[in-house]
Amino acid sequence: SEMCIRDRYQRRVHGIIRLRMAYYILGTSLIEGNEETTWTNICGKGFGVDAGHTEMAFKIFMEKEKFRSANVDSLIGLTEILQKLDVNLEGTIKKVEKQRRDLGSEWKIEINLTEGKMDREKYVAEFGWDDSKFPRTKSLPEIVHLLQDKINHLDNDIKKQTAEFMDIKTALTAIQKKQEGGFHSKDLTGTFIEANVEKNLFVHSHYLTTLIAIVGKNQKKQWLEGYEKLEENVIPRSSVCLGVTDNEGNQLYTVVVFRKNVDSFKVKARNSLKVYVREFEFNEKVYEDDKKKIVELHEKCTTTQTELAKTCEIIYSALFECVMHLKALRIHVECVLRWGVPPNYFMCIYRAPVGKEKKIIQNLIKIFIKTQEERAMYGTKEEIGEAEDYFPFILIPLGIGAKDLSLIHI
Repeated sequence: SEMCIRDRYQRRVHGIIRLRMAYYILGTSLIEGNEETTWTNICGKGFGVDAGHTEMAFKIFMEKEKFRSANVDSLIGLTEILQKLDVNLEGTIKKVEKQRRDLGSEWKIEINLTEGKMDREKYVAEFGWDDSKFPRTKSLPEIVHLLQDKINHLDNDIKKQTAEFMDIKTALTAIQKKQEGGFHSKDLTGTFIEANVEKNLFVHSHYLTTLIAIVGKNQKKQWLEGYEKLEENVIPRSSVCLGVTDNEGNQLYTVVVFRKNVDSFKVKARNSLKVYVREFEFNEKVYEDDKKKIVELHEKCTTTQTELAKTCEIIYSALFECVMHLKALRIHVECVLRWGVPPNYFMCIYRAPVGKEKKIIQNLIKIFIKTQEERAMYGTKEEIGEAEDYFPFILIPLGIGAKDLSLIHI
C-alpha cells in the first residue's frame, strides 16, 4: 500500500489545482499493538479516507529502533533543547526563504539530495531518516549537537555572503546618489558638463572659493539683491546664473566668497534668504572615475545577487532537511518519554486543508481516548483552559512552508 500511495502522489504531482494546506508530524501509541491497524484508524476515522488511497498522510519509515536509548533525565533535557532549537531554526529558514524571494527571479523549491534534486512536497511525503548526515550510531545528544552545528554553519554562511552583497549594494547606492540625486546632494560636475557650463566660472584659490546656491523659481530677485549683504567677504557681482534648472524650477547660481567665511555664509543664506548654498569643486576626472565605478559595481552587484540567490536555495534546502530531521527527532524523544522503551509508537506526516485543522485533531482525539471521561482531559489550550495544548498523541506543526506546501489535484 505504501507503493500505491507514493505512485498516486507522483501521478498527481503534475496537476493544476493547489489547495492551501497545513502540515503536521504526528506520533501516536499503537492501536492493538499494530502499525497497520493504527494507520487504518488514523486514515479512516481521522481523515475520512481509505488508508490505501490517501494523499493526506504519509508514513515515516525511519527504523526507530536504530536510535540509541537514553535515560529519562536526558530525554527531558533533550525535549527542552529541541524545542528551543526548533524555534531558532524556523526563524532562520523563514529569513532565508524571504531573502531568496526578495532577490527576485523564479524559484522552484527543491531539496538537494545525493541522488539528485527532489520537489519539496515529494521530499516531505517520502521523508526517511538520513544516517549519512545524522548517523544513529551516535547518541541522541550527539545527534542534536550535529543538528546545532549544521544549522549554525549554514546561518553563518548566508550571513557572510549577505554582508558581502550588501556592502557592494551600499557602495553602488552611495555612488549612484552622488551622480543621480538632486541639486542638494549630487555631484554637479556631470550636470555642468551636460549643460556646457564653462570651468573658468569656478574660482578656487588659497583665499577664495566658489559656492553653488540653489535658488527657487520665486527667489531670484531676493537672492541677487541680498547675497552680497550676507557677509563682508563676498565678492561683489560674483553670482552668475548657470542656466541649469531642475523639475521644480530651482536654478543654480555661483557665488565667490573668502574660504574663511564659507560656513557662516551658508548659514546666513539659509536663515536670511531661505536659499541652500553648498560647496563644490569642478573635477571632471573624479566624475569620470565615478561613472566607471558605477558600471563596475553594477556588474558586480548583479553577479553577486545571482550567486546569493543560488546560495539561498542551497542553504534553504539544507535547512529544510534539518527541519524534517529535527521534527522527527522531537517526535521520537517525546514518544519514548510518553510510551517508554523499546520505541513502540507510530509516526506519520499529515496535511490538513487550512481551516479544517481543528476538526481533524478532534477526530484523532476520539481515536486515542479509551473512555469518554478522558475526553475532557484533551484538546487545545482554549478548549481545556490550560497554558498548552494537550492531546493523547504528539503533534508538531511542520511550520516551515506549511501554508504554501500544497495538496495537488488533477
